[in-house]
Amino acid sequence: SPDGRRIAARSSGDGQKIRVWEVETGRCQVLEAEGDTVSDVSWSPDGRRIAAWSYSRKIRVWEVETGRCQVVVGHGFQVDRII
Repeated sequence: SPDGRRIAARSSGDGQKIRVWEVETGRCQVLEAEGDTVSDVSWSPDGRRIAAWSYSRKIRVWEVETGRCQVVVGHGFQVDRII
């Protein structure tokens, strides 16, 4: 996260999951992409959301505090990175 309190990574064993760890406590939260393999993740500048893209041409945005997926956007092009 931009403030350094959390780390987010795509799970290598299960590409449908994003794991978010709290650096200080080690607590791990799991965000699920429901049927898609996540390719990359990125934090919002305020650290409140995580965006992820998948090869199925969807972009998802989760609210980190609640774990709720707020947005699923389909698109007709290949995304290489979310910034």
